[in-house]
Amino acid sequence: MTKEEFLIVKEELINVIINFESLKRKSNFLKQTYLLELSDEIRSEMKYSFENEVMLDSIKKVNEKINLDQIKNDIVLAKEELTKKLENFEINLKSAQELSHRCEGYSLEDMQEFDMRFADFCKLYHPVLKGKVSEVEKTMFNLLSKLYQDGNIEAFDKVYKECESKFSALDINSNYDGYAYFYRESIKNLNNLIIKMQNSFPLNIEDKFLNYDSITALIGEKRETVYDLRELNKAIRKDFKLNFDVEF
Repeated sequence: MTKEEFLIVKEELINVIINFESLKRKSNFLKQTYLLELSDEIRSEMKYSFENEVMLDSIKKVNEKINLDQIKNDIVLAKEELTKKLENFEINLKSAQELSHRCEGYSLEDMQEFDMRFADFCKLYHPVLKGKVSEVEKTMFNLLSKLYQDGNIEAFDKVYKECESKFSALDINSNYDGYAYFYRESIKNLNNLIIKMQNSFPLNIEDKFLNYDSITALIGEKRETVYDLRELNKAIRKDFKLNFDVEF
């Protein structure tokens, strides 16, 4: 393989890498938007779904003649797990609020320039492009990639300035055939991941974030789900009290 042929393959991989990283950032932003717009509904859905599952499982265990003390102990542990889940939810919600507040200070031009800077960074140091990287480089790249996904321009610039010297340049050593094979496999794998991302939450509902009406409709759908779960929760609680003679 000639150097010119290799560079064509390399350029194709770079384009796929940049597309992949951009989709990861878009996915993160959509997740945060989803969390911010539907926080009350998501919190309620999480609570009712978990409680319903635990109560139904507890009633089933009673019918199976499982030791009552063991069932009560399982319920205590389940409630502790729910508490942790809700605490983590609040942490994630706070992170989403911080991201939203931070990005309000950026203009469209700021973000477009950030995209270009990160693309230039990937062209030089992306682990897939280099093939072999040190643990230090991998750690630094993952950190910078996370900052890019979070749209944290100031932190990205600060960390990149501090750790740029830790990255080594790509060294092909004229092994064009070997790298070309690796690049083609990487292109195939990344394209498969891109398709998977596009068909998964939240990119598969991206159209629901396009305008106020579609977001309002999404909130409405979620509220209907929460209503059904809440009504089911009320009914299950009655059965639970009959079996355990206490409120859940």
